[in-house]
Amino acid sequence: MLAMGMFWMDLNHATLNRSWFLDTDAHLLGSAFDALTADDDLGLCLLQSKRAERRAQQENCGKNHDECLAGGKCLTTDTINDLGRWLFFWKEIRDNGAMLLASSWSSRRKSSWAAQLELVGTLGFRGLALLEDEASGQERPEIPGPNRLQRPQGSEIGVLDANLLSAPDGTPATAESLVQALRGFSCSHLLLCAGVDGDPARAARAQALLDRVYQGESLGPQDEALEEFQHQDLARQEQQLEDLLRRIAAIRKLAPGLSISLRVLASPAGLLSLHTLEMVLEEARRYEIGYWHDVGATATRQLAGGEEAASWLDRVASRCLGATLEDCHQGLGGQPPGTGVVDWQLVAEYLPSAAVKALRLAPSYPGMVVEEARTSLHALNLR
Repeated sequence: MLAMGMFWMDLNHATLNRSWFLDTDAHLLGSAFDALTADDDLGLCLLQSKRAERRAQQENCGKNHDECLAGGKCLTTDTINDLGRWLFFWKEIRDNGAMLLASSWSSRRKSSWAAQLELVGTLGFRGLALLEDEASGQERPEIPGPNRLQRPQGSEIGVLDANLLSAPDGTPATAESLVQALRGFSCSHLLLCAGVDGDPARAARAQALLDRVYQGESLGPQDEALEEFQHQDLARQEQQLEDLLRRIAAIRKLAPGLSISLRVLASPAGLLSLHTLEMVLEEARRYEIGYWHDVGATATRQLAGGEEAASWLDRVASRCLGATLEDCHQGLGGQPPGTGVVDWQLVAEYLPSAAVKALRLAPSYPGMVVEEARTSLHALNLR
């Protein structure tokens, strides 16, 4: 197999880059990737010519291995074959997009992960995103065993939300259990959520505000219930923020190459406000973590008296590694783009093109609506 140093290999266009190939010490891979990203056909032709050169050299040298012509490194036949497979996969991503579909839709239709991946593939998606749904909740996913998930070719579990693995009482999963789950899914992107304020009474009052939004009520600045959520008591929340940083450090120690993103909650009592998110991203810069933009959560948070939805991308877009794409009506996400309050032109303008995109739709929508939603997002260059 292709030498990767770690099992983490995010093949989406957000993280696939030349440095990943250079880690293999096979410069042929880097040169092929450079050519492919510049011109698909040139990259594939380069691969074919290198295969021919490899075969000729093997016949001439009589050794049991192949020499990398570019750098004098050993390059096995399996490495060449793996390169070919991933280059073709990369070309498919460039041509058809690399969007994921949230598993909350597919899990209501198919029981096995392999069947779900096959289903979303027929709808034009690269794979699944295992995301938590704050409003309706989601069952703990079944983790594949030691043999890992058997996936249809070209598909993947692109991202896993750590909250899905929390205990029933809300206790966060340990770093070790998260890494084990990621290995089982062969998933290379983890979402972390800091949770809500540690004061139960304050969290309950925030939930009451969300319930009013879900019932269609409009909350204005004059609403006294919003006043306490306009400011955070950072001194009181310091311990929670330190716990989050320690958790990030523990996960990073176990998985140096893993993509880790922080996501925020719709609740105005969410520990990560825009201000504290910026603080944590800066404090944890050495751990190379990013931000996951949940379009629906930020829209709902604004309806509940929080920050303007546009301000998240305006201030932390440079750290954005991915996004959940859904429209929002009366605080409820999972709606098709264009049917709610989300400003999609703004999202398309600010969201980095390299960010992972995951569409989330309510399970009640048929496959035709899912395809139409993907097409409408592609038209905005969100793919």
